Amino acid sequence: MDKEKLQKYYVHFKLLEDVLTLSSKIQDEFNALKLKDTELTCNQQVANFLHVKSYKSILAIITLCKEGFQEDAVSLLRTVFENVVNLLWVLKDSSGERCEKYSDERILEERSFIQNNLKSPFLTPELKQEADDSLKEILPKYEQIKKKYNIVNEPFRLIPNMADMAIDVGLNHLYYLFYKPWSWQVHGKIASSGSYIVELPDFINFSSEASYDKIATILIPLSHLTLMLLEKYCDLFKFDHSSEISELMKRWSQLKDVE
Repeated sequence: MDKEKLQKYYVHFKLLEDVLTLSSKIQDEFNALKLKDTELTCNQQVANFLHVKSYKSILAIITLCKEGFQEDAVSLLRTVFENVVNLLWVLKDSSGERCEKYSDERILEERSFIQNNLKSPFLTPELKQEADDSLKEILPKYEQIKKKYNIVNEPFRLIPNMADMAIDVGLNHLYYLFYKPWSWQVHGKIASSGSYIVELPDFINFSSEASYDKIATILIPLSHLTLMLLEKYCDLFKFDHSSEISELMKRWSQLKDVE
């Protein structure tokens, strides 16, 4: 950790840490209600999952940035973006229909995973039997999904891809500006090689030391995404934190304008 280099981003970390403090406060507020899962709507169940999932990812991003692993922090930033887009897309439909599709998509993913797993040449007889049993269990659910949504052609999806979701919820600007470069990092695309290889006048060098120069471009959109998530979450559960969110959003806007 290079404290001298990190000092430049003090206000960035402070804003995000204050946003996380509010997130933790909201989680405590929900926990105090002592609600059972069956007492929640589908939208509320998904919101809980994506809220706490994002919270833990953000804690990890802060750690990675402070330790000089900003490239790996970008991978988790992409995950948080997907969490927020998924939540905004689901909550755009108050009837719960989108949420139902979002939840039912899991059956398609599990079936695909098991079928691909069965193709592995490394399965022991025990693991193959376990996979066969799992497939037998999920196939009736898969057929129910097909019937439920009148599916004729396969393969099929129940929810849009990330690009279409981002457009639907008005975050297409973030998708095209940030998500694509973040994806290059995640998928090991050569476009991200500049973070690891330095071209000098006469030769190239590996660049594996701690790096801090892109922290602002990580923490600024991250703070904004998290505040959007908290705002929607509070609206859904009728938690009154609008003044705190507005104040944090004002600080984010001022920080963004400086950058």
